[in-house]
Amino acid sequence: MSPTAYLDNWERFEYLRSIAQWDAKEGLDWGFMRTTGMFGAHLPEPSGWIRQELDREGDTHPLLTAGFLNGSAERLNTARNAIDEQFSRWSIQARWQN
Repeated sequence: MSPTAYLDNWERFEYLRSIAQWDAKEGLDWGFMRTTGMFGAHLPEPSGWIRQELDREGDTHPLLTAGFLNGSAERLNTARNAIDEQFSRWSIQARWQN
């Protein structure tokens, strides 16, 4: 596996872990994820990946059919939106502190 593929997959794992953690109401501890966007719209790099996957496959996405978040696309999208929003706020704060 190339270093780029490894990093992409690691970030996807961390993103899905964060989604599951948020959904279970266990708080958040950010793993390493690159940031995309600028000017108040910072997103974790894997956000676009899962959004594109869900747009393409909807309820038949392998994560959902395997039972991730009880197979609920609504729960997954709610958690994804919350994670993206919190990550954006955290990222902006981190930038201003340095």
